[in-house]
Amino acid sequence: MRAIPAAILLVAFTACLTPGTAGPTGMPGAAATTQRQPPSVEAVKARTVNLDVGMTDAQVLKVLGPPDETEGKVCGERTSQIWTCVTWTYKTSNEGMPLVVLFEKGPPMTVHSWFWPQASRSP
Repeated sequence: MRAIPAAILLVAFTACLTPGTAGPTGMPGAAATTQRQPPSVEAVKARTVNLDVGMTDAQVLKVLGPPDETEGKVCGERTSQIWTCVTWTYKTSNEGMPLVVLFEKGPPMTVHSWFWPQASRSP
């Protein structure tokens, strides 16, 4: 019996993966072809009752799951207290009403606040 080169085995194994089972990071659901339906505003609001100022990013992940978008930015520009923050945005089925969680940069990152922005407002 002849040995099969490792590169061929890798290609064959990769071709057998079902889309949506694992993405490039190896995490379930991380495949680029899989898109989830955003939850309703009511469902996200129900989970926010478990949020608290000072929670770590790991605790927020347990409560809300992974965010749809993350961004590092400068917050507090309208006040005298400018600070570096990280925003996590959770989309909802109502496109104009995402949940935004503001974190103070860490480590660990901790929740500063959260809000439901209107289309014209930014943190």
